[in-house]
Amino acid sequence: MIDLYNEKNEIHNEIKTKGFYLFKNFLSNKDLDFLTKNLLITNTKEDKASKFFFDLKTSITDLVSLNFEGIKKRRILVKLLKDYKLKKIAKTIFKSEIDSPTADIYFSPISNKPVIQWHTDQAYSGKKIVTKFVNPEKAALKFFFYLTDVDSQNGCLGYIPGSHIISFYLKKMIFEKKIEYSPYWSINDYRNLIKSDRVKSKLLEKIDEKIIDRFISDTEFVDSNKDSIKFDIKAKAGSLLIFDESGVHRGNAVTKLERKCIRIFFRKKLDI
Repeated sequence: MIDLYNEKNEIHNEIKTKGFYLFKNFLSNKDLDFLTKNLLITNTKEDKASKFFFDLKTSITDLVSLNFEGIKKRRILVKLLKDYKLKKIAKTIFKSEIDSPTADIYFSPISNKPVIQWHTDQAYSGKKIVTKFVNPEKAALKFFFYLTDVDSQNGCLGYIPGSHIISFYLKKMIFEKKIEYSPYWSINDYRNLIKSDRVKSKLLEKIDEKIIDRFISDTEFVDSNKDSIKFDIKAKAGSLLIFDESGVHRGNAVTKLERKCIRIFFRKKLDI
């Protein structure tokens, strides 16, 4: 069990500056073994059955429909939340009250294609026309529990450090209609947008130019049509990766062994 008191400042500072924090061997061996044996993971991320909510309505629906597997998995998730004080960790990082979490449990099948290309979340899947924008304050902290080992050849996350800072202000200015929306879901669109004079000048009112320049430099692999693994976050089964979904990230291809994971999403509780 982690010592939250001793870890909390490091967690907060790492996520504030880099956008992510990796807890190696977060789960005890006993709990990892329990989860591996008792969670029947047969759904991919796209399957509705992989999603879990912790409200009374969903619990009643599962009881009425005799969804015993869903009930079992939800109980396991609730125990995980409680035993490892995950809500407390999220509140410590946010320095804010939080909404009720959501979760999913799924596997990623073996494939030579990336789980997902470089992108940023809350970006409307790159749509050219968007009429309603999301408050970036509602961006989630994703708690990613790996139940299998991950590396550059097997589904680990790649994350550009500090990109969440740019994303927050970019999305905030779009949300507040201070700049006009243009697609920015893909890393190419994202780079082109923040390099444009109309957007960069606005960003510089909020953040240091060094943050933008570092991001552009870090992502030069896009211009050369080459990929980079130096931003990959390798982890053993039982590790917990916490990251701000606003940052630019990707999921590597799962080429060796099905990747199995639990994700829990925490968001700030806002008055609006």
